[in-house]
Amino acid sequence: ASSDPYRKLPFTLHDDLYISIFSRKIDRLILNEEELAETLGQVYGLPVKFVRMENMQMPDQIAILRKSVMAIGMHGSAMILSIFLPPGALLVELYPLYVPAENYTPYK
Repeated sequence: ASSDPYRKLPFTLHDDLYISIFSRKIDRLILNEEELAETLGQVYGLPVKFVRMENMQMPDQIAILRKSVMAIGMHGSAMILSIFLPPGALLVELYPLYVPAENYTPYK
């Protein structure tokens, strides 16, 4: 018996789905996050939600991530919340500009 190479995703086009952006207010900012959110919404036709650790309770962050088909964020500890993304969701991790690679352990 041949198996389907594409596994079934745990969401359908009829679900309330989001694209999430991990947003920071102090450091490692996504300088064009408003423009990014607008463009993502237009391209994918989905609402974009910001996940902000500074002013959101953990249950609220998790509720958004559980319905996110894509999450984007700057490298850092907030990315651990990606464990709450549904199977099959896309995670995009950005890396800060102008940080010398020799100062970042994975590139040594």
